[in-house]
Order: sequence, then C-alpha cells, then structure tokens
Amino acid sequence: MSLVVVELLDALKAAGVDDEKARPAARAVAAEAVQHESRFGTIEGRLTLLTYMVGVLAAVMLNRPMRIAFLDINNPRQAAALLGAFGSVQCTEVL
Repeated sequence: MSLVVVELLDALKAAGVDDEKARPAARAVAAEAVQHESRFGTIEGRLTLLTYMVGVLAAVMLNRPMRIAFLDINNPRQAAALLGAFGSVQCTEVL
C-alpha cells in the first residue's frame, strides 16, 4: 500500500471505523487520487500545446505589420506589394 493509503487507513481506524470498511474506503480514495493526477497531466499537456499554438499564431499575425514597419522606402514596388495586400490602401508608383 502507498503512504497515503496507510495514513488514511490509520486515521480511519483511529476514528473508530471497522477495518473491513476502512480498507475499501482508503483504496477508493487512492484510486480517485490517481485518476485526478492523470487528468491534471492531460490538462497540463493540452495547455502547453495551446501555449505554443498561440505563440505561432501571434508570430504569423505580426509578420505583415513587422514587414511594413521595416520596409525599404527606396523600393516602391516592395511598398506597393505589401501595402496593396490590405485592399483598402491604394498604392501607385511615382516615376
């Protein structure tokens, strides 16, 4: 038996619970504890995956504004290609 089950069994016996009732109760509590640990592990794994997904999404969404912020103003074709992709911005090349 694990330490938690032994401690719970001792506590139940000290409270006056019969041995035939205390053992199954301690085992049931231990089984529930194992299930909860498994669930927490699954939740932690999913949270880690979601954290990475949000990071990738943020990097993709920030890609275009960062490219616009650092575009070469001496290259009008690059500016027209980047800014024209927004649709509402009209860019024309001036010669």
